[in-house]
Amino acid sequence: MEKRYKILVVDDDPNIAKLIRFYLDKEKYEIETVADSRAGIQLMRDGGYDVLLLDMQMPHMDGITFIDSITRLPAFDTLIIVITAHDPDDKMISVFENKAFDYIQKPFTANRLRFTVQNALKHKALQLKYTQLIESVIKE
Repeated sequence: MEKRYKILVVDDDPNIAKLIRFYLDKEKYEIETVADSRAGIQLMRDGGYDVLLLDMQMPHMDGITFIDSITRLPAFDTLIIVITAHDPDDKMISVFENKAFDYIQKPFTANRLRFTVQNALKHKALQLKYTQLIESVIKE
């Protein structure tokens, strides 16, 4: 049986969350959506997500603060895809370089979203294979 990847969407705009769910639904991912950054952090603490789709501008906490909070969690291995309505500035670029896998600019197409998520999941699979290879070499 093929693995069902888990995706968390943290976006305060319910229309964007519905659109993401609609665009990715054919891919048969397990998708959970929350509209509040605090609820998103709690779900990230519970763990188990392969990909996080994160809006950069939300009430209570911006995306950069959110990323700083979750990347400190023990055994954090979720790939972050940032969703933004703006061209990335220098601060956002540093987040992408250090903590986020990629970003999608609004408005986005179904193909752009699917392509970015699929690339993140391929990257995650390669990371896992690399880790397994290193562990097997160390055991020898």
